[in-house]
Amino acid sequence: MLTLATRNGEKNQTLEAEEVLEKMFQANRRRSKIFKVARTILVKLKDRWASHFANPLFLGFGPIVFFRGKLGAMKAVAFIGHKGSGKTTFLCRLIPVLLARGYRVGTAKHVGPEVEPDSPGKDTFRHREAGAARVLLYSETRGALFWNHEGVPVEEYVARYMADLDLVLLEGFKDSGFPKIEIYRAGEPLAGRVPVLAVITDRPARIPDGIPTLPLDPEIVADFLETALLAD
Repeated sequence: MLTLATRNGEKNQTLEAEEVLEKMFQANRRRSKIFKVARTILVKLKDRWASHFANPLFLGFGPIVFFRGKLGAMKAVAFIGHKGSGKTTFLCRLIPVLLARGYRVGTAKHVGPEVEPDSPGKDTFRHREAGAARVLLYSETRGALFWNHEGVPVEEYVARYMADLDLVLLEGFKDSGFPKIEIYRAGEPLAGRVPVLAVITDRPARIPDGIPTLPLDPEIVADFLETALLAD
């Protein structure tokens, strides 16, 4: 039997293997051996689900995804705060702690529209300038993907390109729909004006009642993330 996973990965429906595999083999006989020896679960998804899973392979009749573990389990949280509050420094301390606990972690950084992520004049920049929708810079050890967009919400890109991770830590994005944690150092706290799960600080602050205050200790913050987000 093959499993057809729903979008949230919780409800499953079984189909006769012959029904699905017959379509696969008709569409792509040369690749039929792949399906015979595949050790991972093979799932046929509707087009509207494809962006929620990693590495779709288009084999002639629709998107096919190989996956392991629970689908749709990626969580994300935005760390917000005034400029100079130490967001980058703290995230660089938090990431190794989460990795040591076995989580696959990604990050996203908010910058102003005037920031150009590529280098003008470089080949990849010229490709994009010429009209390429996406440009991949690739070597045997690392890569970078560049693209232009017109106001596409960051939530869409995080879901599309980071769905195979356990947790995505965003720096900034206080206006996004992600749950948020404030890192506070000085000035008027954002908590109270922006909904937050907690405030991380080592200084006195006027925080609204009911909002937890956490120290600048990545181990304690990792404990909080496991309880508040990752336990589901």
